[in-house]
Amino acid sequence: MVASEAYKTLLFDLDGTLLNSRLSVVEATYKVASSYLPGKLTFDEINRRFGEPFSSFVQFTGLHHLQDEMLNSYMERVKKNHDLLVKPYPFVKEGLTLLHRLGYQLGIVTNKERELAEMGLILLDAADLFQAVICIEDVKTGKPEAEPILKAMSIMQCNPRETLMIGDTVFDIQAALRAGTASAHLQYEEHPRSNPFQATYCFRDFYGFVTFLKQSHKRNKEGSLCRKSL
Repeated sequence: MVASEAYKTLLFDLDGTLLNSRLSVVEATYKVASSYLPGKLTFDEINRRFGEPFSSFVQFTGLHHLQDEMLNSYMERVKKNHDLLVKPYPFVKEGLTLLHRLGYQLGIVTNKERELAEMGLILLDAADLFQAVICIEDVKTGKPEAEPILKAMSIMQCNPRETLMIGDTVFDIQAALRAGTASAHLQYEEHPRSNPFQATYCFRDFYGFVTFLKQSHKRNKEGSLCRKSL
């Protein structure tokens, strides 16, 4: 994927990207796993799988015949402490508002269940900024497959070359690569200061990401004015 700064559409992962929700998701998954497979999986092992669809985790455990039962248990555990454990990352609401004002199309592409995604968007208080919200129920295969990104781009009628997928896990970066879009890896402070997934861009926080796009938008606007004056 060749990097370009002339992006028009920004697709965001939700958990770990806009919302600091890793503890909520991993803790609920760990408790479900401990109920069905006591002593088989550690908290750290589950933490490393953060970002994949819950159905993929169930397949990994070999308990696919209990998928609906396990999903219901997981959903109840996440909902129970959701508003206590899940918070927007700093500057996310302000940054999204600014990007929207600059004219970027915004969308959500998440492996999360729609009910939980909507709870997160309520906390974020920015649901009206997104033109599309693609959840795991909307596709046959979630990230790292391309289908969720392709569906969002179809709804938003955007060009892959002008689209940037922003996420915090390898699932987001791989999905972007398969969909033919550029990718941005949001690392935040708790993650390594490197580019382990070979994303197009890496940022340590949301403020740095928004600053980059503000500067890119300014350069593109100035370049457009120069071309018009020729």
